[in-house]
Amino acid sequence: MFGTQKMVELHCNTHNKLGKECPCPCSLSKTRVKSLCSVTAIDWSPTGNSFVAACAAGLISSYTRSGSRLSVFCKKIFSISLLRISPDARYVAALTLNSDQVHIIRVMLASMEYCVTWNWRPDE
Repeated sequence: MFGTQKMVELHCNTHNKLGKECPCPCSLSKTRVKSLCSVTAIDWSPTGNSFVAACAAGLISSYTRSGSRLSVFCKKIFSISLLRISPDARYVAALTLNSDQVHIIRVMLASMEYCVTWNWRPDE
């Protein structure tokens, strides 16, 4: 899996070829955000069934293992430089560039939303 200019590329290691391209949602829009789009962070779920990707425009998208988009989290936040999925695959931590904030987002099948409270232990 590689993050490129405006998409995530899923590669098949067995056949050493490109399997699927997953475009970032903002690269498909007709707004000026499209010019800012560049995939900056990716992380696999601990379950291995899905992954999340973020771009320089601040969008976070979740995808199935095969590359189908599950949900998009779109808030006006800075460019995301690092993503991590919690060990139980229920939360995503997003570290933003040019900011001292870490955003904690609850991952659900149909949508993603901010979390107000959370408990995250590395041993679980």
